[in-house]
Amino acid sequence: MNLEKSQMPSSKIAHVTKIGKDENLLIWVMYRITYPLAKLLVYCRVSPNTITFLSLIFVSIANLAIINELNIDYFLYPWFLAVFLDLADGQVARMSNKVRRHSFSFDHISDLIKISGTLICLGFMYTSNLTWLLTSICICSILVTDQLNAELFRARIFEISNEGADRVGERSPVVTNIYTVFFTFNTHTLMVFPLLMVNRPLFIVFTSYFIFVANLSGFRFIYLLTKIPRQ
Repeated sequence: MNLEKSQMPSSKIAHVTKIGKDENLLIWVMYRITYPLAKLLVYCRVSPNTITFLSLIFVSIANLAIINELNIDYFLYPWFLAVFLDLADGQVARMSNKVRRHSFSFDHISDLIKISGTLICLGFMYTSNLTWLLTSICICSILVTDQLNAELFRARIFEISNEGADRVGERSPVVTNIYTVFFTFNTHTLMVFPLLMVNRPLFIVFTSYFIFVANLSGFRFIYLLTKIPRQ
């Protein structure tokens, strides 16, 4: 899941990750960890869509653990498997030259389904007016921001949408990493989701945080859309 589109580096490891370590160190490390898995999947000729489907299945298994209020361990293992497969499918697509250029591929839609479905299951787990309010706002914020990002994608202005991050990156990779790690919603954010299952207070804290991050990106995208010259 990436609400902030990134430019693919022109390095020899572009097939490993489309995000450089100076931009988001966490995702860069995660891609490095899953690279052997991606190589194995390419060797076995597993298609990117099949990998995405398997990721969706593991998230469904994790969500069953939420619904049945099982021990968090039953959530952790399938969830992290799903996240690693989600990372691997992009690498497999690049290695096998099966990258989809349009913004709403199966991988993209499945990410939205996985996040929305997990939040809804957690909403049922912590049923209350507050948790349902936060769940609803969080899902809507993510979906709206994602649609705004898609508008930027269709307008082909990624170089404009990355201007702010690029300027920060020129000043300091550390500052850039702080921004992308803590103030963007990306694959690394999914690693936090197990904490939402620990208890209601953590669920409230992190869903509020997700809402803030999603809307921060959303307002940024709206600003960038206003900069597009009218035809």
